[in-house]
Amino acid sequence: EGSRIEDRKRAEADLDRAKARKAEMMATLEKTVIRSPIDGVVLRRKLKAGESVSGNGDTPIVTLGDTSRLRVRADVDETDVARLAIGQPVYVTASAYGDQKFTGKVVRIGEILGRKNVRTDEPTERVDTKILETLIELDPGQALPIGLRVDTFIQATGEHQ
Repeated sequence: EGSRIEDRKRAEADLDRAKARKAEMMATLEKTVIRSPIDGVVLRRKLKAGESVSGNGDTPIVTLGDTSRLRVRADVDETDVARLAIGQPVYVTASAYGDQKFTGKVVRIGEILGRKNVRTDEPTERVDTKILETLIELDPGQALPIGLRVDTFIQATGEHQ
């Protein structure tokens, strides 16, 4: 004889409710996914799996970095700022790598002098001088750990490595 109309309508209503519940659960699940606005590498996890996060953005979850281009921030002493130029060749060294030189160029020069960001243990170091923050981009294909402290050598035009 076939189904009664009431049974079919009830079954259709149950199906619609199930579809709505599924959509609601999928929306809730979607809110648990964290997406990065950039392509990059997770450099540091601030929270562990299972910890709660709010949508306020007040607590960082991870530190991300684009490691396709490595950059070095250099403090240039105020007495040397007149000799800086975009595109100027640079090399950096790190004690962990011995005499190895990592080459690059100046890509940005700060607009305003400020206080020193880095202090050495040298007793002759002047702490009352100002610096100009300069950004150096290392040439492709060179790898250094993120956050490694390096010594920076900005070459005058015509100077050879």
